[in-house]
Amino acid sequence: LGDMSKGEIVGRGLELGVNCADTTSCYDPDAQGQPCGHCDSCLHRDAAFAAHGLTDPRRAPAGAS
Repeated sequence: LGDMSKGEIVGRGLELGVNCADTTSCYDPDAQGQPCGHCDSCLHRDAAFAAHGLTDPRRAPAGAS
């Protein structure tokens, strides 16, 4: 995975059926483990999901994706 972009990792995860809501990459999550949405890692992750026409399931409102 070290040589893959976040977009490639998200794409591969989708191909493999990974539940992306069970993954995280935030540098500064809150006490409940929810992503901050502001750190570089969150911004790159948001862009990676957007490149696949999706919203990060860790940050999407309940029932949305």
